[in-house]
Amino acid sequence: MDRRIFIAGAAGALAAAPALAVGRGKPQNAASVPLVTTYVTNVGDVLGAHAPGVANGQLVHLKPEPRAYHRDTIVVVSESERPLGYLPINQSRILAPMIAAGIPLRAEVVEVKTTPRPTIRLAIAIAQATA
Repeated sequence: MDRRIFIAGAAGALAAAPALAVGRGKPQNAASVPLVTTYVTNVGDVLGAHAPGVANGQLVHLKPEPRAYHRDTIVVVSESERPLGYLPINQSRILAPMIAAGIPLRAEVVEVKTTPRPTIRLAIAIAQATA
């Protein structure tokens, strides 16, 4: 599939997201449009035996980090710039062009587990642009 067609289709789906949220009766946050709930991969590999160092409700940053095997890799870093892991590649393929286009994304930690292995779940949304 041509990437431009896919991104155009994804933009249409994003435009419909607020209407879908209203249709389900959920409160709509005017500050952001929900995109995806996901997880951080390779947390144990990046942090080793250390605790993730983030808590529920904390904001994290998504930074493109092109790698030799995939150019759309996105690293998840804490507010203190500590790398936590990576987004799954299937979501990075969609979000990396959005970040490159300047679309403001908001990533919030929704769950942190330390046992049996470190796990971090995120909610990612399009943030309202600040002027």
